[in-house]
Amino acid sequence: MSSASHGPSRRAVLDRIAPPRLPITWTQIVALTAALLAAFVLAGTALAEPVPEKGFELDTTDWQPAGITSDGVTLWVADALEGEVLAYTLSTGARDPSKDIDLDPEINGPSGLWVNSGLLWIVDGRIDELYVYSLVTGARIPGLEFELSADQVLPRGLWSDGRTLWVLDAYDFKLYAYAISGGERKPCRDIALDPATANPDYRFSPRHLWSDGETIWVSEAFSDTVYAYALVGGTRLPSRDLKVSSEQRAPTGIWSDGATMWVADAGYRSYADGVVGDKVYAYDVTALRTAPAGVFTIYYDPSAGPNERQRYRTALGLLKTAGIPYTEVTGAVQGDVNRLAGVSNSVMPRFFLGDPTAAGWVPQPKSNNGGLRWLRGKVAELSCGR
Repeated sequence: MSSASHGPSRRAVLDRIAPPRLPITWTQIVALTAALLAAFVLAGTALAEPVPEKGFELDTTDWQPAGITSDGVTLWVADALEGEVLAYTLSTGARDPSKDIDLDPEINGPSGLWVNSGLLWIVDGRIDELYVYSLVTGARIPGLEFELSADQVLPRGLWSDGRTLWVLDAYDFKLYAYAISGGERKPCRDIALDPATANPDYRFSPRHLWSDGETIWVSEAFSDTVYAYALVGGTRLPSRDLKVSSEQRAPTGIWSDGATMWVADAGYRSYADGVVGDKVYAYDVTALRTAPAGVFTIYYDPSAGPNERQRYRTALGLLKTAGIPYTEVTGAVQGDVNRLAGVSNSVMPRFFLGDPTAAGWVPQPKSNNGGLRWLRGKVAELSCGR
């Protein structure tokens, strides 16, 4: 079904999120400055820089850009309102109708796109179906398609690492995981989105996703942020969030080549008097991808004894074999660990799920947690379905 039926009209919502008037008193200026500084600290120090020369306006017939994807040469844009997938040359933004995808008549609300190995995967958010097309012939390939879970009622974006396919559901605020071959559900690889990112005026706001194989980014319409999560385990990674341009009113589709992230926007121009037109913005995300993003944080003292060093080597072997990213804090860290773990003499090295110094981090139970045995169990749990 159309997203317009799940909340206030886009015009109404855009009006509500117009930039606020400037504060008029010194007290208000000081308070606003402090709030902005606090938000900056909490979000991390890595910043994505806009790259205006790589962005471009979409064709005026592209009424409601939703998902986007690319093979590095062509950028495909799903028009959820007109039921089309339109093609643009990524480097110039020029329309390339020769690469448009001629969809079957039954597909009328394409919302998510993902390209891999000459195949275009499409989610239709109106009829909750998944489709696959060949980019070479333009033909549909039903043999690769599968039914989405009946629990998915508002499917949006999708992305795959080649084995698991994640499909975003805006109603459940969750990424559903499937085996890309055959469509078997992989609930252990689902990722629950952070409800704190939800727009209070428009609940069904998550739109699209893209991943570099370590971090998965999720766009939300009517938000100024593309939110980052660990692909394994789903931990929120605020230091890798992308703050979009103040010009963007309704971020939708996202795709990246690893250095630049393109973010489609469905609210670029005024909708007054029937003037409709949208845009794809571009950002340099190199710094975001090098920001700390460990699923686990390891506290380790290199001067420790042989038993601690052996546990440390064993832990690194487990994490590297499983392909799970981690962050290390080294040095004389025993006191820090005791404080963070809430114990008096923690076994070292100590392992934490997420960053125990981050705002909003939830402490782990004290008993039988944080040691190598605990880490083995968590790695096995997070590696399910891989």
